[in-house]
Amino acid sequence: MSRNLGGGVGGRASFAESLVGHVRMKALGYVLSLLVVVAAAIVGCLYVQKTWSSGSIEGSHALFNDQELDIYAIGRLRPAGGVLTIAAKPGERLESLSVVEGDRVGQGQPLGTLASSDLLKQRVELLQAQLSAAKRKQDAEREFAQARLAIASLGIKRAEATRDQELPIKKEQVKLLAANYAMQESRLVRLGAMHDENPEFVNQAELQQQVMLTEKVRVSFEDAKLALELAPAMADRAVAEAEANETLATTAVKSLQDDTALDALKAQINVAQQELKMSRLRSPTAGTVLRIFTNPGEFVTQQPILQMADLDDMVCVAEVYESAVKNLSVGQEVVITSPAFIDPYNFQPKEKDRGLQGEVLRIGKIVTEPGLKELSPLATGSKHVVQVVVKIINGDDDAYRLSSQLVDLQVRVRIKKNKDENPAGSSKPRTE
Repeated sequence: MSRNLGGGVGGRASFAESLVGHVRMKALGYVLSLLVVVAAAIVGCLYVQKTWSSGSIEGSHALFNDQELDIYAIGRLRPAGGVLTIAAKPGERLESLSVVEGDRVGQGQPLGTLASSDLLKQRVELLQAQLSAAKRKQDAEREFAQARLAIASLGIKRAEATRDQELPIKKEQVKLLAANYAMQESRLVRLGAMHDENPEFVNQAELQQQVMLTEKVRVSFEDAKLALELAPAMADRAVAEAEANETLATTAVKSLQDDTALDALKAQINVAQQELKMSRLRSPTAGTVLRIFTNPGEFVTQQPILQMADLDDMVCVAEVYESAVKNLSVGQEVVITSPAFIDPYNFQPKEKDRGLQGEVLRIGKIVTEPGLKELSPLATGSKHVVQVVVKIINGDDDAYRLSSQLVDLQVRVRIKKNKDENPAGSSKPRTE
């Protein structure tokens, strides 16, 4: 019994030791495997870092290589004239659209029509009809006013003629009437004397007739004398009235020269024509339709109807480290690469000059935060950049043209060192 018990205890101890050793070996294996994985990760990171630093830069930061003196950066392809937005007032409805994405259009070519176009056309026609009617009415009023002015001017001439011609006549009439009155009065005296001497020679009837004739001549003389006294004032009054009529007529003519009402209608027509023009969408320049946001039948919102750009004149806007800007100058040669380019211009790590060719066009003056994001997980994003505009030199084949027309494509940029730079990195200043 004791041997069996002792043997059982010793067997259990051997089993425990064997189990502990097995666990230790397995743990050691896990540790070794983990060390291998960590080592592989470190080697991979070093390889990736070396690959990115050798020119495969996908980040928003630039790299300045002290040995090669080339400046590496990332950029974005953009039309030199920018992306044009064709928009309309929110609330309008797009009636029709005559282009699709990718269409090349010429300057002034119709792009589409808004639903308000027909209504605006009718409004223009109505305003033009109102303007024509207003012009005809004004012309008639002007003719009438001119006629009144002519009559008033003639009235002045008549009044002046009356004053200048009738006064002498009236004076002569008064003289004649005065002489006739004196003669008739003398005859009355003579007939009265004869009647007193011999009533049969001059009877009472003849004497009474002479009395009446003398009185009649006297009244005519008195009237003519009074008229002569009043004639100058009456003539001046007639002239003044004629002149007043002429002044009124002249004022009416001048008031009709004022085209304020017509100008207001013309302004309304101009506004309506501009609105009609805007309701008929036309291309402001030659280019390519990039994207359509609004389809026929839909209402216009805050977003544009479409976007277009001239893709025949493209640039690359690169973001260069502020520390590398001092080594830049206008005219430096540039190589733009991207895997998205069409063969034979797509990126190849071993061919540094493979890609689109360009030259530095403008160097920005503002230091700012990077606007493009790094694609490399090892790149830092704390540095500031300056925007550099690179002119893309047009190639001869379609592959080159299609590669350069990828709007907003993020690309790699290598700005070649200046030929007059020394190995230490100093360069002679160049001006634009």
